Amino acid sequence: QRQAGAALIEHLLLQLQIAGNAYLECVTLDGRPRELHVLRSDRMRVVPGPDGWPAAWDYSVGGRSLRFQAGEGASPILHLTLPHPLDDHYGLSAIEAAAAAIDIHNEASRWN
Repeated sequence: QRQAGAALIEHLLLQLQIAGNAYLECVTLDGRPRELHVLRSDRMRVVPGPDGWPAAWDYSVGGRSLRFQAGEGASPILHLTLPHPLDDHYGLSAIEAAAAAIDIHNEASRWN
């Protein structure tokens, strides 16, 4: 999906607010950044290294997986997260934090 300017930022922030995580891929050519792509949070998985920091990110779609390797220099993935008190690698969205209260409300409404 081609996006530019405000649409790219809007999509990135939408992922961050809904999932608590947002991923931006930087595509380089001859060592220079050429394109930015917002990747879907539900398709991305952090691969922790032996020191606990992300060593790679796996992006899965259509039964295939693509690995973005972290290395020396700039990372190909910018991972933005909202704060999560119990997870070192993934963020917590407000929707996830409120899920239990929403479920209780919905069940109470059905029961009544």
